Amino acid sequence: MGKGRNWTSEEKAKIVLQGLSGQSVSELCNEYQIHQTQYYKW
Repeated sequence: MGKGRNWTSEEKAKIVLQGLSGQSVSELCNEYQIHQTQYYKW
């Protein structure tokens, strides 16, 4: 299994802010191909 993608701080902030603004976390995770666990660690 590969290491995966490295996300910049700006990218992480953008994704997390989308979730805080009301977009579904599961939709975001599917869109950006990340696990929900990773999203919540950010």
